[in-house]
Amino acid sequence: MSLTSKDYKLAGEIMAMSVMQGGQAPNLTSSKIFDYLRGKLSVSQIESSTTRELCEKEQVGKILPQLLQLEEGLQTYGLLASIHTNPTVWETVFVIGKGNSVTASSLIDPFDVKHSENQVK
Repeated sequence: MSLTSKDYKLAGEIMAMSVMQGGQAPNLTSSKIFDYLRGKLSVSQIESSTTRELCEKEQVGKILPQLLQLEEGLQTYGLLASIHTNPTVWETVFVIGKGNSVTASSLIDPFDVKHSENQVK
């Protein structure tokens, strides 16, 4: 369902827009997924894995259609090209544990709630 409705492309577009507009870093990908996005791990490398790497091959191979859509979305604002050019900079933005983690307070604290007079009384 998510694949046919292009939800992964939309997720990539949202990540690109958030990052390029100074929003919170989406530290939610594994290092293997980031290696694929940065161009270090190709589809042929996934397909020609050794027996030892069979688990990784199976894991990445099952999500390849989603990765392709995510890549398409990350092309927004040229972010994917920048990831290929400067992977060490972007690794802290995308890989779990490499940058700042998202917490409930980090999402809520920036909001300044303004109540109308009717809500205050």
